[in-house]
Amino acid sequence: MSYASLAAHPCNLADFTLWGGLSPYPLSMEALFEGGLKNDAMPERFEVPIEVGGKKGKAPLPVKYLKIDCHVAANANYSISIWHLFFEGYLPPSLLSPSSLLPPASTLVSLYTTHRSRTTNHLILAHLRRLGPSSQGIQAFNVLYDSLDPTTRAAFESPLCRELHEKLVREGEWEEAERILDRGKEGGLFREWTPGGGKGKTVAKWERLFLPASAAEAKHSWPTGRGGHAMVRVGRKILLFGGWDGSRDLGDLWEWDLTAPDGGWRCLESGEAAEGKDKRPGPRSCHQMVVDESEGWVYLLGGRKDEDAAVGGEDATMADDVDDRPASPRGPAGADPVPSAPALRSGLSGSMSGAAAEDRWRSDFWRYKAVGPGRGKWELISEDTRGDGGPALLFDHAMVLHSPTSRLFVFGGKNQPFEPSSPADESTNSTTHPTKTRYSGLWCYDLRRKKWSFLLGDPQPPSESTTPSPINSDRLLSRAGHALLLDPSPRHPTLYVYSGQRNEQYLEDLWAIRLASLSSAGERGRSGKRDEGGVREEDDDETWWRQGTVLDFPLLSTPRSSLSPAAAAASRSLVDLSALPASPESSPSRLGAATAESSSPYPTILQICRLWPPPPTSSLQLASASALVPPPGFTQRLVLDPHTDSWTLLTGLIRSLPPTASYGGGMAYANEMRESCLAGVWRRVRVPDQTSREGKGWRWEKIEEGRGVGRTLVEEARGVTIPEGRFAAQVVHDPLRRETYIFGGHPDVHGSVDHRLSDMWRLKIIEPSPDEALRMAKFLVRKQRFYELCQTAPTVIALQYLQNDLSDVVDHSSPSESASFRRCMAALLSAPPLMNVDVSLDASVELPSRAEKDVLAAEAYRERHRLWEEVCTFFPSEERQPEEDLEDTSRLLRVWQMTGKRC
Repeated sequence: MSYASLAAHPCNLADFTLWGGLSPYPLSMEALFEGGLKNDAMPERFEVPIEVGGKKGKAPLPVKYLKIDCHVAANANYSISIWHLFFEGYLPPSLLSPSSLLPPASTLVSLYTTHRSRTTNHLILAHLRRLGPSSQGIQAFNVLYDSLDPTTRAAFESPLCRELHEKLVREGEWEEAERILDRGKEGGLFREWTPGGGKGKTVAKWERLFLPASAAEAKHSWPTGRGGHAMVRVGRKILLFGGWDGSRDLGDLWEWDLTAPDGGWRCLESGEAAEGKDKRPGPRSCHQMVVDESEGWVYLLGGRKDEDAAVGGEDATMADDVDDRPASPRGPAGADPVPSAPALRSGLSGSMSGAAAEDRWRSDFWRYKAVGPGRGKWELISEDTRGDGGPALLFDHAMVLHSPTSRLFVFGGKNQPFEPSSPADESTNSTTHPTKTRYSGLWCYDLRRKKWSFLLGDPQPPSESTTPSPINSDRLLSRAGHALLLDPSPRHPTLYVYSGQRNEQYLEDLWAIRLASLSSAGERGRSGKRDEGGVREEDDDETWWRQGTVLDFPLLSTPRSSLSPAAAAASRSLVDLSALPASPESSPSRLGAATAESSSPYPTILQICRLWPPPPTSSLQLASASALVPPPGFTQRLVLDPHTDSWTLLTGLIRSLPPTASYGGGMAYANEMRESCLAGVWRRVRVPDQTSREGKGWRWEKIEEGRGVGRTLVEEARGVTIPEGRFAAQVVHDPLRRETYIFGGHPDVHGSVDHRLSDMWRLKIIEPSPDEALRMAKFLVRKQRFYELCQTAPTVIALQYLQNDLSDVVDHSSPSESASFRRCMAALLSAPPLMNVDVSLDASVELPSRAEKDVLAAEAYRERHRLWEEVCTFFPSEERQPEEDLEDTSRLLRVWQMTGKRC
């Protein structure tokens, strides 16, 4: 359905509902669409359903009459006008061939009528079952159920649901009911209790890690508070180096043992200079470290140095571990064509004046042997990476390392020193050397050849074009304080760039940089990556990647004049869809190549694609307005769970909008913002049964945070159960235990300037699972059994059941469940006085299996049936009886007669 108006007008339709059916009578119509329209001249298109019914059985939806309920105009004081409305047909893919014919209209109407009749019978069956035996509802249910055709009976509910109702509600066989739930788990009744499955809730469990009691008196037993430090995991150890404590840079090295029961930090190096010791990196902050798991080396690069200190001398105070965010106008963003490594080195001759200044801004590059022979040894790889054809001295950058190819990637960050020649050069300049722009681009270091490669920088705008900006940029812009994630998929390793800061703006965009695979066999047609169940996923994201840019860079030694127009475009621009090829196979450097494997130190970038926000022309643009996404921020920390491919995001420094401010387009305006530290955990998970057209099958969700199961008494005594908001902290992920650790950081911009945090937290993401659903269902069953025991069995028996059986299935770390468990004592204390008798508690005493006939049998049925319906909500909707109640029919009819609208 498409709607359009000639121009903005107060009479334009703003809110409406579309109905359709075989009769003009309102009660016989189906709701097709409900929504609103924008008050402009742009056509809007909406999809309307062509089928009704869920997974129990779909039927075609024939429409002869349409009705539009117009609710509100663009201006509520005006009448409503519809200017232009038209419908487009739909042809299923199976009927695209000329020989295929649509079923006749009589067949479609018959299928729809059968569906309505089946649905009506299901509603009647559910109603009769709710009436219970006291109103002869069960007898009528059995008669009607046996008279229906097998198809209608099979679509009503799962056989296990029917058996559960028989044993739980009618007979009160509690143990047998739990065994049926066990069989239901094996049969897939809890299949929707998975990440992204639609049921259950993902919870972030926090546990604060304290100093072990045995080490409380030891010296150097815990790192001091800091921010802007670096932290990595090497095997079963966590290494922490450097940081800013609020007054000075730190150079100490610490180790956390993940295998120890209580953990605990151990100081490996104090950071104090001593004569006769081997060379080691000096104190620093805002640097980065990555790990080569195959060799056991930890690589360290970057560090912030205050430019004022370069003038004032060594006693000058260092800057904070947060970017100072200068409020200067944004200039044009551009980058040189990709230079060769010799060009980078030659471009630096004469750029520095004075030996002292040159020494101060040297970008030293180190690696540390964390495991294996030579453990504990520092090695200086380069005294100045800029002089070796690499990046300048960086801070607030991001690094990842791909061990299979022995390549280290560095993206973003700020170059030091930065001296713009004019206000227009403050971000980048098309004629500026890539190490002298404000923001650094994407660099690659080959660990085997020990060579740097400059892959891309800020995009160079074509002539007579507007400068790309975070407001509406189709190009990947450099930034600082962002998150960089590596998905080491063997098919195509992919770098993900998320959020960050550029000039005065916080970015909300998400970009993917797809690299060429290692092998030459089948760039396409190869199986996708393995999902959690071991089954290869279909490659359903090719449509998204086609929207991006193929960037197979030509070899840098190739003269520009000899390149084809497409290759020349690839060498100077990041996004130019009219000039670049449409597939990786036809990219410039791949034409004529015999293999995808390359001996060049420069990795092949196949595509750069913006995943969020969607382009304005995309069908996802409308959905993006209401999509739940994390707020843009600075130093947001992102980790990848290799088991599920899901992401976990810990928010950092954000700028919150006042209620009257506008927001959109993937950026935030600095002059409208109020900075604060936001404590929060977000999860990016795959959505089952969703195609790439609907969003590539991924979505963000805000995770509820709660207290973990460890050290609860200590945490409660200290009055803190979750970490406070912070930024400039560091996190590491343990894929073996699927836990995330966070240490330190700056607590808040409104707090003490010199205060830094020194707390250590462990985060465990508890995802929905069939086992958790089974436990919760048994908790409900046993709680109802306990209530009946309080009325029908000796109190001491009920108390024993409460302490043993019911307590065994309670999640005591859940506030709601623990509160529900504690409320059970009220039922025990209100038990009838005749139940206060002494009985033996040995195993010879059997618990009552069903309520006595003379003890409110009808009330017991209603309570058990309510319990059964609640347990059935754990199952998929196609496996249980309808949730709608026929008792609401008379009320709905009165509403229709009075208003003609839905209630």
